[in-house]
Amino acid sequence: MLSLIPSYRLSEARKALFFILLSFGFFTALQAQKVTISDRTTRQPLDNVSIFSPGSSQSVLSDERGQADLSKFAEDDSLVFYRLGYEKRSLVKKELRALGYRIELAATAIPLEPMVVSASKWEQNLRDIPQQIIRLDADRIAMARPGSAADLLEESDFVFVQKSQLGGGSPMIRGFAANRVLIVVDGVRMNNAIFRSGNVQNVISLPPAAIEEAEVILGPGSVLYGSDALGGVMDFHTIRPELPGDSSLLFRTRAGIGANTAEKAHHFYLDYTMGKGRLASRTFFSAGRFRTLRMGRYGPSEYISRFYCFSCPDSVPALRDSLKQYPSAYDTRNFIQKIAWQAGTHLRLDLAVHYAVTSDIPRFDRYQQYRDSVPVFARWDYGPQRWSMQQLQAAYNRKTRIWDEMRFIVARQEFEESRITQRWNQADTLRRTENVRVLSLNMDANKRIGEKSELFYGFEGVDNRVHSRGEARLGNSRFPSASRYPDGSLMQSAALYMTAKYHPDPAWTLLGGVRYSALRLYAPFDTTFYSFPFREARLQFAALNGSLGAVWRPGNDWQLNLHFASAFRAPNIDDIAKVFDSEPGRVIVPNPGLRPEYAYNAELGAVRSFSSKLRLALTGYYTLLRQVMVRKEFQFNGRDSILYDGLPSRVLALQNGGPGRIYGIEFRFEAALLRGLNWNSSFNWQRGYENDPLTGAKQYLRHVPPAFGVSRLSYRYRHLRGTLFTRFSAAVPADRLPESERAKPHLYALNAEGEPWSPAWWTLNLRVSWYPDAHSRIGVSLENILDRRYRPYSSGIAAPGRNLKVQLDIQL
Repeated sequence: MLSLIPSYRLSEARKALFFILLSFGFFTALQAQKVTISDRTTRQPLDNVSIFSPGSSQSVLSDERGQADLSKFAEDDSLVFYRLGYEKRSLVKKELRALGYRIELAATAIPLEPMVVSASKWEQNLRDIPQQIIRLDADRIAMARPGSAADLLEESDFVFVQKSQLGGGSPMIRGFAANRVLIVVDGVRMNNAIFRSGNVQNVISLPPAAIEEAEVILGPGSVLYGSDALGGVMDFHTIRPELPGDSSLLFRTRAGIGANTAEKAHHFYLDYTMGKGRLASRTFFSAGRFRTLRMGRYGPSEYISRFYCFSCPDSVPALRDSLKQYPSAYDTRNFIQKIAWQAGTHLRLDLAVHYAVTSDIPRFDRYQQYRDSVPVFARWDYGPQRWSMQQLQAAYNRKTRIWDEMRFIVARQEFEESRITQRWNQADTLRRTENVRVLSLNMDANKRIGEKSELFYGFEGVDNRVHSRGEARLGNSRFPSASRYPDGSLMQSAALYMTAKYHPDPAWTLLGGVRYSALRLYAPFDTTFYSFPFREARLQFAALNGSLGAVWRPGNDWQLNLHFASAFRAPNIDDIAKVFDSEPGRVIVPNPGLRPEYAYNAELGAVRSFSSKLRLALTGYYTLLRQVMVRKEFQFNGRDSILYDGLPSRVLALQNGGPGRIYGIEFRFEAALLRGLNWNSSFNWQRGYENDPLTGAKQYLRHVPPAFGVSRLSYRYRHLRGTLFTRFSAAVPADRLPESERAKPHLYALNAEGEPWSPAWWTLNLRVSWYPDAHSRIGVSLENILDRRYRPYSSGIAAPGRNLKVQLDIQL
């Protein structure tokens, strides 16, 4: 009996080994049915790659990890791998074994028109959209390495960015800016009741490393987005959790660190994803420190500060380095937490929390204001800018009689901003703080009707509550002071919209839409500090907006676009109820009689492609403005001047002016010169003015920038990418400088007659990215190589001089 035991154990061991080998072979065979597709240059996985066999109805798509299951195809099947923007690749399935079941796709020399979301709030092919929409994807964002979301918008090539200080960035789109353009974050409007008509900096609350893609609509967007979308819409899509979809655990980490020399800046980010099955979490954190900005060495001498003042009420220190712009340093921190749950086959729930905060941000242009050879301000800073958003999104894609897909978004936002000022030779410091709480509800749905028509519709409700306070500080003592806005102000809006798309035949796409909006404002005025001739303002507005467009494709190489649209902007709390100094000696006072302003836009565009080697695009637009809100001289209690913060000041107010016009052209071309070598350029030209309702005199609009553009030479070789490019801007002569800008001569250079003007400028820049493996990227940039000293139109701070930027990104 005992002699049988060893042979019995040997037999069992052989069986176990046999089953292990069989299981391993079966597992290997299953794995061999999966292929991983990646970008040839960046080595990053590619999702939505279509894999099909010609002559067969079988096809599969790669997932977010770039993987696809090929088990439905036979070993001798010929497979085609195709993704929008990449060259097709064909091979027989059994050839994948020699490639290790990994395949790389090369990007096309001239990318095809991408899919966009902002045109209808649902994914659409850009070839079906008559409006100009610029898309910035994650790859283009990473290549640019922008310091802020404002710098990122410059990469669109059709947005001009103004900066009053280093910690800022106010986008200008087709002659509109501030509260005349709309910011949307993950489907929620960021514009609130105190977005001002001057320059706004709220876009810097978005960390560039957390933006997966951004879309910029050029032109009116009120039919879909309501008030404020006169000149355009900036639609940002931040990181989303990836759902594994199976029982496997998913862990993914992204991290990056970067630095530059012009600002002595350094920043980092950490992005961590964890998921299993139908549940996933994604956490993002970033921090940045920006030191004193150095301007270029060669350029107008008027931009150089001889002295600087920072909390110095009694003396003005001399500058140690005349090229450094004191004070301009600030810090920023961002946190995002998102949780996604696939609650059912057709229902996905996403919970998101955003939080962004800055340090105090010196308002550099105010430190450059002098009177009688001494500074006007000893201190002028923005206090910490805080923004938070909590958002719940429910997406339901089960078809019903009234929708194919439907999405609800409930969001709560909170904004806090403050201004800290101290006049020269005054001991007290004034701090004015604003807090805005915003609740919003959005519902969007789409429904396909037959094979040729599609309907998009939805509603939006927004509630803004404004709290504002003022405080004077003298040593350790604190005293009440006038607030910037009436405390307890309210702004509410509700809207319904509907748009439709119709394909009468493959060559034509017709689009149209309508939106009805109703708004209500309430502002209670406190007469403790100012003798207002009114105690409150109660205003109600309604607006009906429409759009109509057509796309005609007479052939594969031609596309003609025609689009008409109306837009509006209702006055907000900042417009009707604010008291502040626009510049020393001028004060803005409330005007409860303000009415909405309207824009009526027409644009015509053409796109011509020459095989896959050249593409040209030209768009012309013309916008009529009615009841334009402009700053003009006003009277307060019958007086044209009042004492404000101890300084005699001329009274101004926002008022509805006469009709206005903005017109311009946008041109871009892309050319494939040699294999891997491309050339692309963009050019923008625009003019804008309003007519005085009394005299008919032409007055130039302040947010219409000069002609500007960019030209790039890009090269790809294996895992290396490089771009040599130039940015340029035309001049704004003194006779075309808007009146409001002429009142700020400290921002501009002086011509031979001593008049302020904005000189032309151009820069030469180089960017290189190297992808040593699938998990890392090293980027090096040298910007403003020639060390030009320039100040973009309307900006209060000079742009960076020669600037070396280094960035390391890792993904595990």
